[in-house]
Amino acid sequence: MKHVTTPAAMKFWMEGALALADVEHQGVRIDKTYLEGAITSTTKEINDAEAALRSDKDFKLWRRRFGEKTKPGSYDQLAAVVFRDLGVPSKKRTASGDRESAAAAAFEGLDIPLVKHFLTAAKLKKARDAYLVGIQREMVQHDDGLWYVHCSYNLNSVITFRSSCSNTNYQNNPKRNPKMMETVRKCYISRPGYRQGELDYGQIEVRIPCPYTFDPVLMAYVCDPTKDMHRDMAVQIFKLKPNQVSKALRNLVKADYVFATFYGSYYGLTAPALWEGVDNGNLTLEGSEKTVRQHLTDIGFTELGTIDDEKPEAGTWAAHVRGIDEDFWGKRFKVYAQWKRDWYEAYCRDGGFTMLTGFAVHAPLDKKQVCNSPVQGVAFHCLLWSLTKLVNRLRKYKMQSKVIGEVHDSINLDIHPAELDDVFDMATSIMTEEIKVWAPWLNVPLVCECESSPTDGSWFDVMGMAKRDGGYVPADPAKWQKRFGAWDGQLVTA
Repeated sequence: MKHVTTPAAMKFWMEGALALADVEHQGVRIDKTYLEGAITSTTKEINDAEAALRSDKDFKLWRRRFGEKTKPGSYDQLAAVVFRDLGVPSKKRTASGDRESAAAAAFEGLDIPLVKHFLTAAKLKKARDAYLVGIQREMVQHDDGLWYVHCSYNLNSVITFRSSCSNTNYQNNPKRNPKMMETVRKCYISRPGYRQGELDYGQIEVRIPCPYTFDPVLMAYVCDPTKDMHRDMAVQIFKLKPNQVSKALRNLVKADYVFATFYGSYYGLTAPALWEGVDNGNLTLEGSEKTVRQHLTDIGFTELGTIDDEKPEAGTWAAHVRGIDEDFWGKRFKVYAQWKRDWYEAYCRDGGFTMLTGFAVHAPLDKKQVCNSPVQGVAFHCLLWSLTKLVNRLRKYKMQSKVIGEVHDSINLDIHPAELDDVFDMATSIMTEEIKVWAPWLNVPLVCECESSPTDGSWFDVMGMAKRDGGYVPADPAKWQKRFGAWDGQLVTA
């Protein structure tokens, strides 16, 4: 067999499993009082949204069509009412093409009160049932009277050698909806007297492709700190000047276009995500009160357009993003595009592939999975190697700080305030310098982004930190002070 997992890879995997067992043992503290209040308030919001749905003038069409079988939470029934009874043109159809799609994405952007009430209730139900109730179900009380969850991290359930998480799934927390993210992340709080900390492998999703593809444009972006791929893409997509791109807009483009497109998405998914995203965040242009939506209207984009057609209507947002896709792979990252074609051809020929970290994959994968798996897998392996080193080193030096979780490309900790600088220095050394010995194939630098909450803070409270004058301070002091007060008053020296 041409592709076989190496003994070194298996040894690394076993060491990683032991480290994750320690993480599971530590657990994450839960604010039980806040969680219960969040469930109660979210339930009330759901009831209000459902009441508004039932009282909407168009709900009578729903009743007329389905009678006693009416289910106000059914996407299929909503599709029948909206696309047939109301006659709204569907922008998305089922895979067979024989009827309108009932997927949630088919309704995004529709300015219809009935749809808005339905989606509000649906999103709140997901926040409550999938996230909040899931946390509540797994809580256990320790001898100290406090409540924790002990998530299970699994290394044996993903065929492409990434981790998974269950009971509860700490890796699956809402990001697209700011309100849902805040609600859920405030449930996770630090141990008494500690800070919530996060160590993020910055842009690792676009750094790991470099030793595979050697794409010169991609390597230039990640090696030159003056270049900003996400800002440049925001400029191109939204037809702006660089100084008009706000941090929020840059982050939207980063998540919903750049990373999505690198991982095989296309305009049919990214165009609606961007179209909706500018409204979800109520985004404005940097240094202006003008909203991004107003800007799009001013430059002629007033409709999303049909996203299932190969050639959406000219002048629509979907047609514009389709053109961005063609430029992205045809000009900007054409070397990366050629690698994807070559890699998939080799997979079809050999029946598998071996990752840079020595893991062999033999599985029936589609083209997108074949090209994504070696990147996502190796990115996680870098994280797992670093987490293992950090867990062992904290134990070796009998430090009070603890690793409490991981989310594929980031490590979460409870940090004792007196150890903040030491933990961040130690982690940065491991994640950016020491890892080069284990991964000599790295041809671009890796970056560790450190974040911290104030003492007794929550996961939602973490903010970026920067090293200045030998110690770590908020990267944005004004923003920190506005939320938490002066940093100098929160320092701990012993």
